[in-house]
Amino acid sequence: KHGIDCARANKQVKRVQVADGAAGKRLTRWKTESATDQTRRGKNAATRIKKSSGKVRGFQKLQSDGQALIKRIEAKCPAASAAA
Repeated sequence: KHGIDCARANKQVKRVQVADGAAGKRLTRWKTESATDQTRRGKNAATRIKKSSGKVRGFQKLQSDGQALIKRIEAKCPAASAAA
């Protein structure tokens, strides 16, 4: 868990938003990769499917954790949402 400091809340929210945006870009890429892997056949197909679907789940978790952290910051420091 991250400690929430209201004096630095604006910086924390911005940092999380930037990280969330980066995770969103990667998530889009890996969703496309995963969809492509679902149609592939061959000896490495199962490994590729497992890796790409794992990446999709990981980036989805990053995004949901980031959104949850932003909500926690805004709940503790309401001024952070107004300034960010």
